[in-house]
This record gives sequence, structure tokens and C-alpha cells, in this order.
Amino acid sequence: MTAATWCAALRRSGELHGRVVIGFDTETKPTFRAGEKNLNPICLVQLATPEVAVLFRLVRHQPLPSPLRELLSDPTLTLVGQEIGREIAQLHESDVRAGGLGCTPPRLTATPAASADAPVATSVGAVVGASTGAVVGAASVGATLIELAPSARAAGCLCTGVAGFVAALLGLRMHKPKSLQMSNWEMPTLSEAQLRYAATDAWVCWHALRVLETPELLEAARHERPDFFYLQGQGGAAQCS
Repeated sequence: MTAATWCAALRRSGELHGRVVIGFDTETKPTFRAGEKNLNPICLVQLATPEVAVLFRLVRHQPLPSPLRELLSDPTLTLVGQEIGREIAQLHESDVRAGGLGCTPPRLTATPAASADAPVATSVGAVVGASTGAVVGAASVGATLIELAPSARAAGCLCTGVAGFVAALLGLRMHKPKSLQMSNWEMPTLSEAQLRYAATDAWVCWHALRVLETPELLEAARHERPDFFYLQGQGGAAQCS
């Protein structure tokens, strides 16, 4: 299957409440030196739905693969992830520096949640049109981005980090060993463990959003795991893992 075929499979399998949602995450090669600022570019982009996970390997100083750029610029899609706005902006900047058209501007516009149970969405403006390849200046063109953290907090989740949200919303414990987190994501061949680790991070984002957007599932999570949520009117945050 080609990259375009896999992207089509993502579009077909990500339906959630009337629109197509795709879980999103990225990986970057660590510095391997304590205290050193990581200036390495994103080298892996993970996209997932309940049925399909697609990993795009990026090459330094080369533009984004066209199927990936078109997917990120598709106004019919919603992407959900942790710190997704920052990561999409990084992809855009790297793509432009490499001579590509870019996928989104570095400046994003946040749309506040309509209610405590609604996710916080970010509309992407001035993006590359998926069909024409031309820069479009109108706002709200391109994929809608949903930041998982503020969405979970708006729903009363005490935890921070994807592993915490997954524990609270899905009742699952993610195994995230440091040996994989700090592994070399630019290796010529990624291990099976790396592939599963990377795909899982995007996959759980889709399922976490499903709980946040489905009142009965969110209420069940609050009832079954009350220690992960604060009561109405209370605040605070906890490091959950």
C-alpha cells in the first residue's frame, strides 16, 4: 500500500460524532546529553484511528511527504493530540525551510470550549489547500486541532500527561519505559517495540477524545475512577501515571 492509500484508510476509519477524527503524535531524536537543549527536528509523525495506525518517517532537510501535508491541510479532518499545536507549527516551519509548501502557519487561533464537557479546538488558518497546493488566506481552513490536555481538564480530569489522561478516561495503564522514550527515533530501522510505542500514543488520543465527547462514557469514567477527577467547583492537578 502507498502512503496515499494508508491516508485514505485513516479517513475512512476515524468517524466520531459526525466527522473524521485522527489521533496525532510525534517523536524526536533525544540529545542523549543531560541538560542539553534538544534542537533535533521531528523525525516521526504518528496518525491513528481505532482501526489504522500510520507512521511517517521524516528526513532532515527534506519537505514533508505530500500525502502527509495534504492530510494535515484537509479542512474536513479533526486531529487530536498532546501539544499538537506546537508540533504542527514545528512541522510547518521545517517543511518551509526545506522548500516545501508548509501545512499550517506557526500562529494558531484557539477556540474556547463551549461547555465543561466540550473539547478545546484550534482552527488552523492560512494553510496550504489540500487540493490546489496554493496558500489559502482565509481562517478555519485546514484540519481542526484539538489539544487533549485542556479538553481533559475542562472535563474535570486531575491528571497531566497522556498516560494520566488514559488512566482517567480509559482505565488503562500505559507502559512507557524510558528505554523507549529516549531511544533513537532516527535509526534506519525502528524496532517492533518502538513502532508499537509510537502508534499507541496516537491511538489513545482518539479514544480519549471519544470519552470526552460522549457524555455517558465520561460519566462512567468519573463514576468508576473518581480519584482521577475533581468535583465541580474544585481545582488542582495531579501527576498521574
